Amino acid sequence: MPIIAKASQGSGESFVPAPVGIHRAICCDVVDLGMITSQFGTKHKVRLIWQTEATMPDGKPYLVDQRYTLSLDERSNLRRDLEAWRGRKFTLSEAAGFDLERLIGVQCGLVVVHKQGNTGGRVFANIQAVVPAMPGAPLAVRDYVRVSLRPNAGDLPKPHPIGPSFPPASPDPFEIGGTGTVSITADDIPF
Repeated sequence: MPIIAKASQGSGESFVPAPVGIHRAICCDVVDLGMITSQFGTKHKVRLIWQTEATMPDGKPYLVDQRYTLSLDERSNLRRDLEAWRGRKFTLSEAAGFDLERLIGVQCGLVVVHKQGNTGGRVFANIQAVVPAMPGAPLAVRDYVRVSLRPNAGDLPKPHPIGPSFPPASPDPFEIGGTGTVSITADDIPF
């Protein structure tokens, strides 16, 4: 008896990448991918996921993501993008430890480009740059369940214990001489 595989409605054939351009976006998830081995060695990887203000034909926001090595070394892509996003460099004390969970719910601008995949000619939306939030009405995460809260989350590597933390529940480590309270407005970037 033949076993025939077919593309389902939600698989790659109906995939539509986010359009090319500059998009207002909001970070909706940070996923700890654990230790991943590649041709460059074994490194701890994370994935940041954003929703764009632009929507697909079905009305849902486009999702765009980027993988990073979990490092704030001066040469790391993660540090480069976080510094561009926040509009300033990390100090030595800030770079000593930064909780990526603080990014969830933070707006930014994303420069999206299209790149063709290695096989099959499929086109993907890639992030060329992350920039500070652009003017406009505040965005909110919608129609999204965090990867760690999905039913198959038990199959993922176990990240450190985390939970939603925006706005930050603990004193802001970046507030110099502050009281430990954080007041966030549309003009503030909480990291």
